[in-house]
Amino acid sequence: MRTTVACTVSVLLALGTTTAAAAADDGVRAQAPAASGAGASDVQVTELDLDGVSDAVLAELPTTDQVPMAESDEAGSAAPDAAAPDATAPEASPQPGASPAPSPSATAGAEAPDAAAREAAPADEVRPDPDVLTTELDTDAFSVVGVTWDRTPGLEDVVVRYRVKIDGAWTDWQGVESSDVAPDTDSQDDDGTGARDGTDPIVAVGADGVQIWAEAGAGEVTGLKAVLVDPGADPTDVGATVRTASASGTAAASDDAAASGTIRTAASVQAAVAAPAAPAAPAAPAIISRAGWGADESLRTCSPDYSNSLVSAAVHHTASANGYSADAVPGLLRGFYAYHTRPEAAGGRGWCDIGYNFLVDQFGRVFEGRAGGIESTVIGVHTGGFNSRTIGIAAIGEYGSVAPSAALLESLSRLIAWKFSVHGISASGVATMTSGGGASKYPAGTVVTFPTIYAHRDAQLTSCPGQGLYDALPAIRARVAQLSDASVAASPRGRVEAYAGSSAGVRVTGWASDPETTAPLTIAVSVDGAVQTIVADRNRPDVGRHGFDATVGAAHGSHVVCVTAVNVGGGRSTVLGCQWVTVTNPIPIGALESVSTTASAITVSGWALDPDTTEPIAVHVYVDGVGRAVTADLPRPDVGAAFGKGSAHGFAVTIPATGGSHSVCVYAINTPAGANATLGCRTVAVGAPPVGSLEAVTATASSVTVSGWALDPDTSDSIQVHVYVDGTGTAVRADRNRPDVAGFGRGTAHGYSVTLPAAAGTRTVCAYAMNVPSGPATALGCRTVTVTNAVPVGSLEAITTTASSVTVSGWALDPDTNDPIQVHVYVDGKGTAVRADRNRPDVAGFGRGTAHGFSVTLPAGFGTHSVCVYAINTPAGANTTLGCRTVSVGSAPVGSFEAVTRTASAVTVTGWALDADTRDPIAVHVYVGDRGTAAVADRQRPDVAGFGLGTAHGFQVTVPATGASGPVCVYAINTPGGPPTSLGCR
Repeated sequence: MRTTVACTVSVLLALGTTTAAAAADDGVRAQAPAASGAGASDVQVTELDLDGVSDAVLAELPTTDQVPMAESDEAGSAAPDAAAPDATAPEASPQPGASPAPSPSATAGAEAPDAAAREAAPADEVRPDPDVLTTELDTDAFSVVGVTWDRTPGLEDVVVRYRVKIDGAWTDWQGVESSDVAPDTDSQDDDGTGARDGTDPIVAVGADGVQIWAEAGAGEVTGLKAVLVDPGADPTDVGATVRTASASGTAAASDDAAASGTIRTAASVQAAVAAPAAPAAPAAPAIISRAGWGADESLRTCSPDYSNSLVSAAVHHTASANGYSADAVPGLLRGFYAYHTRPEAAGGRGWCDIGYNFLVDQFGRVFEGRAGGIESTVIGVHTGGFNSRTIGIAAIGEYGSVAPSAALLESLSRLIAWKFSVHGISASGVATMTSGGGASKYPAGTVVTFPTIYAHRDAQLTSCPGQGLYDALPAIRARVAQLSDASVAASPRGRVEAYAGSSAGVRVTGWASDPETTAPLTIAVSVDGAVQTIVADRNRPDVGRHGFDATVGAAHGSHVVCVTAVNVGGGRSTVLGCQWVTVTNPIPIGALESVSTTASAITVSGWALDPDTTEPIAVHVYVDGVGRAVTADLPRPDVGAAFGKGSAHGFAVTIPATGGSHSVCVYAINTPAGANATLGCRTVAVGAPPVGSLEAVTATASSVTVSGWALDPDTSDSIQVHVYVDGTGTAVRADRNRPDVAGFGRGTAHGYSVTLPAAAGTRTVCAYAMNVPSGPATALGCRTVTVTNAVPVGSLEAITTTASSVTVSGWALDPDTNDPIQVHVYVDGKGTAVRADRNRPDVAGFGRGTAHGFSVTLPAGFGTHSVCVYAINTPAGANTTLGCRTVSVGSAPVGSFEAVTRTASAVTVTGWALDADTRDPIAVHVYVGDRGTAAVADRQRPDVAGFGLGTAHGFQVTVPATGASGPVCVYAINTPGGPPTSLGCR
């Protein structure tokens, strides 16, 4: 049965993409969690979740005894004889590369034994029974692979067999056992680990495919993950070496500097205090730094841990192929580093850093491993139960069946010799240590004695460092002894018995002596790389005058402290130990004795001192979170007498503050640094609030009058009162004389009265006394009042007309005022304003006086007109309609067309016409056809005297008839204007 193996990517550092090609499937699953993590380098990590067994692949598997193991269990694990080996250099072994990586087979897959071969197989052959078996998975390129699985009860003897594809061809199957390396219990590396087990990192340079077969001797392998690491490109300064303190004289002042391997112990102090030494101490080998192999320091998740001393070196191999090139090694280390630091849940080991302290390749090059300083006592993760006090050194490669190269053995020997000379360890001796348990084959608490140079297999259930390297250990011990034992014998020895932080710094206690002198030794104490010296001259019954117990200055906080006995004569200075020390600076003491206020300020007083000094210290005063620094240097003899630190420790400070409630907190500041002391917090009120009264609110038709009194106890001056009418404010000064409030002791000028305009209706009036100089105002009260605006009253008494005008008269007044008001008169919609201020004694009964009459004459044309009159509200509001009338202006002319006579040359018309609007004769227009002639009706006609307009209203008009024809029509013309009257046509 075939299936597709789906494989997504989890990438550590730079994000990338890896896919797995289609592969055979009988229920085999390869899954990966989502991408996570990014850093500064281009290392890429692909995480595969593997599950199930491919039946098709199972049928083709070799028997388990046909698959070579990277570490053979036949190597044995007994500790070698601790007697001093022959001090000769190790014999030459095969040259680098003599044992290449598993060679690609002639076919892409391992050929399954035929049936005959199976029948002929020995009776005790072990057939495969995998818990997980994948198909051939195509991947992106990788150089290092690690495999991990769940740690479950009853699971034992897990073996991972694997093949990789290189240059298009699949290698033969190779097997690796479970790594028994574990961090020390309760170490930083131990945090977040312990739920999974795994292999050591496997080297597969140039691979782009993998196939995994996992099988347990007991129990079932679950949660299998394969982590494939592409180490990316080398750094630009690849191969850069560490400068040791003894060689460079430089120092590192922090953990960041320690990561570069330059934490200074004090070896360089020897040059200043000692004569030329003999025998000479072995020189430090060239050590390629972490930066030199491209370590991304962002992958480290904690600061280094340190042993109080180092007593031994554990030799390992990486159980990986030997066919790597020199150029590939920095990338392999980046792969190891990525696998070691990747979280357990993501398929890695979950450690803080790479596990080994140092690594050596088959070409004899030495690489700095775990950060923290190559001359210090950094604790790694390499030998479970014995990580502390042991230098963990790994030979890169697999040395189970292959002898290590001469270059590797010589560099390994020189590295150990140099480290032994730094820490005063004899290669010919033994080390007694107590097991920390964990992965060790010795239960926790077991006291074990090892040679000072021992193999990984001596401490744990493993075949590491492989039989080939294990067999070389006697020669390595001899070579190290040859290089360093004489120097160690001539070098100082001693012990740091205690490290402690105090208020003054770091206290170190112990002893040190030099076999070549009875004089007290100089002890160099490095605190984060800064060296201070003390002298081991205290008399002790056990060691004589070689004890030391001294304190060196250090700031508050945690520090890496290394103690070195400075050499005199032959040998070299000895690093006695390193440790993290926390300096706790005692907090200051003091008292917040008083917090007082005025109208505009807060005064804080008390005392404060720091037990570490007699000098005045800083006090920080915070008002509502805003700080002010003050020095507590005022005389306080009572404090001096009580604490013996002098008397200049009082403080008093006045800080401006607005009126109202404030939070005040005071802190004594630690010297020179550390936790500060809270002397206290108080809540205080600045300034007394104003007092007063809203005594009256009255309304008129157009205004509101507010009155009362207000004062601020903080001042005798008059204060402001804010009066709000429906939310609109007006400021008024409360400065009117009020003898009745003199009892407050602030004078009498505190009354107020203000009249504010207000429209008719219900109004809300509020008054506030304003705080001086600032602070919350005092509400004097709120009232609701009704502003009532009465409508005007009046009468339109008469409208008379003439031939050309309209006269309007009457009276009007507004009950809200005695003043005359306006009256608006509209004639045909055109208004005229007139003041109703004529004397009208008859309207005196309204109680508003008599000046309320009006009379106005307005021009008007002949005809009918609409006249309306309005009394206007004061000062505003609804107006009153006094009335509307329709009137006629002017009367039409009257008359008679009495006779018309015609001759051949003329037409004579007679009659009479008059206009009732005037006694004057009016015009008459005579039309013969369409030819008109104007005449005046001014002849005597006594017969029309009855109209009362006189008698001069007759007309006789003769008009030429030449050219005229048609009827004769006569019109009486209106005066002074208006339509004429037709007297008739003949």
